[in-house]
Amino acid sequence: MRLFTSLLAGIIGIGIGVAHAAEDIDAQTGSYIASLCAVASQENAPTSADDYVAQIERAQVRGQSPSAISKPTFDRDEAHKVATAWMTLSDEVKKRTLFNPAGCESAVADAWKKQS
Repeated sequence: MRLFTSLLAGIIGIGIGVAHAAEDIDAQTGSYIASLCAVASQENAPTSADDYVAQIERAQVRGQSPSAISKPTFDRDEAHKVATAWMTLSDEVKKRTLFNPAGCESAVADAWKKQS
């Protein structure tokens, strides 16, 4: 339940920190970044980019209303770029931002922009 609550909080807060840090990041990428930061803060966080992508996808599916007429398509390549951005951060930055969603989102957004 704690994981679900954290993921839901991350999804609800989509783009709040990212929007302030990086105006050129679209809503979908911001959503993936918020989901990744929520997943990364868990006790048993993934250790590979592929595992992060799978967790981001699960969070995105859980965040969709079952009755929604238009459901966004999951962009695995974009989610992988987000996961790779997280993986490129130093251990020091990860530790410093792990329980600071806005800081995490900002750091990942900056790393994501460097990849693009």
